[in-house]
Amino acid sequence: DVELKSGWWQKLPKLLDSAPKAWDLLKVCGLEGGGNEVYSYGHRRPADRTKNGKWSLMSSPFAEKTDDGQFRYFYAGACGYIVSGRSAKRVLKHVMVYQRIK
Repeated sequence: DVELKSGWWQKLPKLLDSAPKAWDLLKVCGLEGGGNEVYSYGHRRPADRTKNGKWSLMSSPFAEKTDDGQFRYFYAGACGYIVSGRSAKRVLKHVMVYQRIK
């Protein structure tokens, strides 16, 4: 489940203005900002951050083994997505192919 903070829709226009140009899909969770902090379930790489520092362009590998033999996961979890109108058909087609809906 996801809990939306009161007034979230008032922040949406500014959030979308800061998004990378020509975006198709925005993952909107764990947007506390700054560095390689926990991002939803997992981490994000500083090298993946956009120029304005407000977004990360998710790149693989999405898991890596740490020195102590554990795994560090990047960009995991799913709490919310915004799909652009121009990309909705393509994104839905992808979901229907790769996510079996029962």
